[in-house]
Amino acid sequence: YLSTAHNDDSIGQAAPKRRCQNLTPDERVRQNRERNKRHARNTRLRKKAYIEELKRTLLELVSQRDSTEMERRQNRQREIEEREVRFRVMEEFLRLRGINERSVSRWVAILEDEFSLTIPITSYRNMVSKNVAEGEINDFDQTLKGATQVMEDANYASAYMSETFSAGSPLSVHYNCERTKFFMDDCNAVLEWTASTQEAKFKLKGTMTAKFSPVSNKLESAAIFYDTGVIVAQAKVPSPKNVVKEEYSPENTCSGSVISKDDENEQAEIYPDPLRDDLIGMAPTPVTSSSEITY
Repeated sequence: YLSTAHNDDSIGQAAPKRRCQNLTPDERVRQNRERNKRHARNTRLRKKAYIEELKRTLLELVSQRDSTEMERRQNRQREIEEREVRFRVMEEFLRLRGINERSVSRWVAILEDEFSLTIPITSYRNMVSKNVAEGEINDFDQTLKGATQVMEDANYASAYMSETFSAGSPLSVHYNCERTKFFMDDCNAVLEWTASTQEAKFKLKGTMTAKFSPVSNKLESAAIFYDTGVIVAQAKVPSPKNVVKEEYSPENTCSGSVISKDDENEQAEIYPDPLRDDLIGMAPTPVTSSSEITY
C-alpha cells in the first residue's frame, strides 16, 4: 500500500509538469500573464491592508497623545488654580489674625471643623493654655483646636500689640505674603511672611506651614514659626517721644561733656602716660641756626 500511495503522489506532481510541457508557447505566455496578475492583485491587497493597519494605529496613537496632552493641561490648570486658592487661604488666615477678626463665619469659611493650630509659647503675653487639654502643650509650643481658640489667641496677641506698641489704642498687624515664597507639595504648603504695622515701627519675619483638605481646600492644620526674641527686643526699644536728649555742661564731666584745658593738664599730672613721655624724650632738639650744628 505504501508504494501505491507514493506512486499516486508522484503522478499528481508530474501531471502539471506534463500539462505545462504540452502547452504551446502562446498558451504558456497567457498562463504566465494570468499568474502575474493574480500575484500583483494579492500584493496590492496585502499592501492596502498594511496601510490601513498603519493608519488605524496612527490614529490611535494621535488620539492617545491628544488625550494625554489634554489631561496634562487640565491637571496643570487645576494645579495652578489649586495653588492660587490655597495661597489665598493662608493669606486670609494671617490677615484675619492680624486684624483680630471677631466674626466666626470668616474663620469657619477657611477652617475645617477639626482644625488645629500650633504656635510658640511666649511669656510676654497671655496664652490660651488654660483651655488646651493636657498632651497638647509643652514647654515650647501649644496646639489650639477649632476656630474659637484660634480667635481667642488672636485677641490676646492683638491686646499685647496694642498695649506695647500703641499705648492701648487699636493696632492692626499687616502680613505681607509673596507668591514667590509659597511652596506646595500635594496637600502640604509652606509660606514665608513678613509682619509689620503702620502705626508703630514693628517688623517680624516668620513661616507658616499648613495642610489642606484635598476636597474643600480648607485648612486642616497649621503651624506658625517666628523668633519671639525679636518681639521682646522691639518692645524694649523706647519710642522717639520718650527719648530725652541730655545737654552737656561743664559741670557734668562724668557724662562725656567737654573737659577744660586745666582739667586735662591736672589729669595728666595725676595719671602720667609712659608712652607720651617716651615720645617726648625721643623728640629731636630744635635747631635755631645752622652755625650751631656740630659735625
